[in-house]
Amino acid sequence: MAGNTPVLVHNAGGGGLGDDIRLYGDYTARVDQFNVRGQASFGVHVYHCGSEVGIYGSNGFFNKHGVDASKVNVPDQVHNRLKGYRGIPDAEAWPASSWG
Repeated sequence: MAGNTPVLVHNAGGGGLGDDIRLYGDYTARVDQFNVRGQASFGVHVYHCGSEVGIYGSNGFFNKHGVDASKVNVPDQVHNRLKGYRGIPDAEAWPASSWG
């Protein structure tokens, strides 16, 4: 916690991955928000069947957690959902009506 704000979104509420955002099929996600030099940023951790396959940011997939972004291979439907993400980790960012 930083004051009353959780530092890691996936640790809020006692732990667990919190990969409860449905992207498409067996692909899910969770969002981390953080600041870089005073600017708000985010990383969307993308999972397939519970295993992390990549981390997506405002410029696409990036290298992290030993995952080479150039080797991330997800269906077009997952890419399209991630491109539509606005950096807000709540139902407003990805309305339930658009879930695949």
